[in-house]
Amino acid sequence: MTILIVISMRIVILMNITIQFKYSTLRLDSQPKNKSDRRKKKTNHIRRFLHSTKAKGTQMTSIVLIAILAVGAYWVFTVHPEWIPSFSIGGEETGLVDVNKKLQFTWTAEYSGDPAITLGFVIYDETLAVRESLTTTAGGIQTTAQNYPSGTHLYVLYDNANNQIWHDIIVPQMNLHDSESNTYNDIALKFYKIGTYSADSLRMLGIDVADGDRIDSDGNATYTPTFIYTLANTGADNTGLMESYDPVYKCAWQTWVTGRISGDNASLVTVNGADYVFTVGLDTYFACRVSSQALSKWKVGLNYVAGYSGGDSCSWSFDLTGFTATSTAVLEITVYECADPLYAIAHAGNFGNNEVAIADHTVNMQDT
Repeated sequence: MTILIVISMRIVILMNITIQFKYSTLRLDSQPKNKSDRRKKKTNHIRRFLHSTKAKGTQMTSIVLIAILAVGAYWVFTVHPEWIPSFSIGGEETGLVDVNKKLQFTWTAEYSGDPAITLGFVIYDETLAVRESLTTTAGGIQTTAQNYPSGTHLYVLYDNANNQIWHDIIVPQMNLHDSESNTYNDIALKFYKIGTYSADSLRMLGIDVADGDRIDSDGNATYTPTFIYTLANTGADNTGLMESYDPVYKCAWQTWVTGRISGDNASLVTVNGADYVFTVGLDTYFACRVSSQALSKWKVGLNYVAGYSGGDSCSWSFDLTGFTATSTAVLEITVYECADPLYAIAHAGNFGNNEVAIADHTVNMQDT
């Protein structure tokens, strides 16, 4: 609408310049040069009057033209905006339109970009009813058997035992050109190649505590020992972990270092510094969050991307002042992916419906 008004105003300006030029010429021509010309003075006055009237009429016509264009533009832009196509700089139409097509999924690895070969995945609708179960081809591509309209809410689950991920998607619109030429509506999704987490370490007060070692609250440990647990991805570059949310069981899929303290005197151990601490029967559980991103090795060229170096750690402390002679307990450390401590609190220490243990470490505790 603004463009139309500007064009109309320029037309008016050009018309006014033309009129003023003619009027000025008329004034010069109308100046009496000799005695005989004076006799024409009256006639020239009449001519100037007529030209002036004509100019004013033309200006009024221009004003009316601007008003008509403005009203028309306003009506188009507000009442029928669909009549206005959108164009890119190159002139190609880029407006998005709703479609109802089969979906073509392309799965690639998050860190390496490799295609997902024979990857199984399941499509759920927003009521969590299964719509289709599919397997990708060698290129990581698979097409649905059903059509899905733009705006449809879907959940897509990739579940391959040790590496699992949910995607929450809305079927997209397509630009007009693609909607006319493409058979499918393309959707790109990510999966991950899980890292190798066989190298972990536990340090207590600067002392290495190996898997299966014993700590003594009256010996190599104090009554308030602090622990630092470290986990490293020793697998290939561009492997790691990813996080998502399970809409079926309503739990997060994250990475947690968990501990379970059991045994005759488990209730005498107090845990401090953990993100979550809870009890199930006589056993005490705790959980410390570690970063799935940090536990991933994403390498570009010769360097790792910042924050993706393949290792992370967490810490907590115990209060063992309740321990007395011959007191014993066992600490079982398990690192889970696809886990949620809130789910564990509500489900008797079970950290998820699909949690995957990727590392473990056991420590015996006693007081002599």
